[in-house]
Amino acid sequence: MNFWGIVAKFKLLNYNTIVVLHRKSEFMSKVIVLDLDQTLRSLETSNDYSDLKVVLRPQITVLLQKLSDVKKKGIDSVIFTSATRTSANKYFLDKLPEEYRGVFAQIISRENFPEPKLGTRENYLYRVGENKIVTALDYDEILFFDDSQTEYKFLQELFDEKQYTDYPVPDKSVTFVNLPFYPRMSSDMYALKELAKQSDDLKEKVNDYFTLMVNEPGCRIMTNIIDEFVSINNQNGLINLDIEEFDKYEAKLRAKNIEIRKILSKDENLRNKYFDLKNDYYLKEEIEDDKELL
Repeated sequence: MNFWGIVAKFKLLNYNTIVVLHRKSEFMSKVIVLDLDQTLRSLETSNDYSDLKVVLRPQITVLLQKLSDVKKKGIDSVIFTSATRTSANKYFLDKLPEEYRGVFAQIISRENFPEPKLGTRENYLYRVGENKIVTALDYDEILFFDDSQTEYKFLQELFDEKQYTDYPVPDKSVTFVNLPFYPRMSSDMYALKELAKQSDDLKEKVNDYFTLMVNEPGCRIMTNIIDEFVSINNQNGLINLDIEEFDKYEAKLRAKNIEIRKILSKDENLRNKYFDLKNDYYLKEEIEDDKELL
């Protein structure tokens, strides 16, 4: 069977996938690559920009324990971020439990992005400062978690053998997983909690919303995907996992958010108090953006 240029849609890793396959190969090494901002953490600025608050993805220790477990099997985990190394250390690694700070084999930050080799497709397509070239890493199979679909579009170009025919597609397997993490600002959460004390209708919706946030399934989904990534060998090419469970979770979160905003929009007193409470934390631009939504 000729595996070059085959495009297939089927069940793999228990998730719906779109796959571009090129050829079969025996792989020697695997790596788990994780984006940092809006994947593992979110950062909030104070009103005067003097301080940053770190919000780690819920249940992140479950993910870190899994990375620790697979490290013992010889599978590396790498942080690949456009943030600086100082930001990655101070506002992520230093916030982790001490026993997990050494779980990552490497931190690729803004200062040490890999340079694409001359004459490669990566070098031809690379946009300086925009793309994480995971295929430049010295591994055969790559599992890549990121919040941006822009990264996936770049990978699609890399693996599209019908274009840029002067440059061969990467001789690797890349599994891309889009799992964005955009938590509510802590100031917004504080305002809603305070307002919920004054409205039974709002209290119920806010409690439901916070329960959903605390039980955000991203880290658990990652661990399940890692288990199956470790256990099988993929064919060379690009795999895009479509996580239905996460899509449904985000839909529930959006629906609860709409319910909360509807209550606020109908009660001018609650709405004004909401913005007054947020004003102690939020930047003015963000407050005005929220007013547009009500």
